[in-house]
Amino acid sequence: MKNLPGIGIGFIYLRANHDKIKGMKGSINTYLNIAEHLFASYRYGGPDRFIEDLQKRITFIIDKHGQDERETNRRISSLVGMTLSHFLENDANRVLEHQISICEKALSYKNSEQKTSYLIEEMSYFLTAFETGSKRLSESVMSFIKTCRDSELKDMTIESLAKRFKYSPDHLSRKIIMEQGIRLSKIILGERLNRTFEKMAKLECQEDIKVVAKDFGFENARYFRSLFKKKYGELPKKFIKRRQKK
Repeated sequence: MKNLPGIGIGFIYLRANHDKIKGMKGSINTYLNIAEHLFASYRYGGPDRFIEDLQKRITFIIDKHGQDERETNRRISSLVGMTLSHFLENDANRVLEHQISICEKALSYKNSEQKTSYLIEEMSYFLTAFETGSKRLSESVMSFIKTCRDSELKDMTIESLAKRFKYSPDHLSRKIIMEQGIRLSKIILGERLNRTFEKMAKLECQEDIKVVAKDFGFENARYFRSLFKKKYGELPKKFIKRRQKK
């Protein structure tokens, strides 16, 4: 990274390290609140609203601190980093990588209009990639759950999926519920029940019910019977009896 005035302070975006950085020069609380507001404007107003609000914030910083290039760059870099931390769930490496990518060239401009224009353009590119990646992630997770081996499904947890797709469990869960409208735990459970149902449809002996249920992680027989009846309208034994009569 080039030695641009003010950009070296970039690590202060981390909300998780708020207690460590609150004594630093600058109004950290103010920028944390602004970043939170910007993320809220994206969530509830969409990308256009977010970009409009971000441009206003950057313009305000330049108007207020424009005589001091280092201070201007420091504040813009901090705001960008803090805002990115909301989108990227405080993943320090990814936040810093995007922060440098967005800010490095923008903050080298002396002209305030060029600086603002480039920042907005780069943040727009980031949002497009972020939204595309979000949808792809959701689709990839759903595809994996539906096509994985039975042994993988048996031991599957939100934590194991998060590790596979390199996201935190909370971040992955929120992504799925935003894109699919259903909790990830319910999706996993639903697929286990679907596969159990498919195998049970081929059973010839009721004694095999427990074996099949355990194959998909249902160790508690009573719990499994309750789930099965709730989804398919009858108990497993009754289901198999009815199938055997056909």
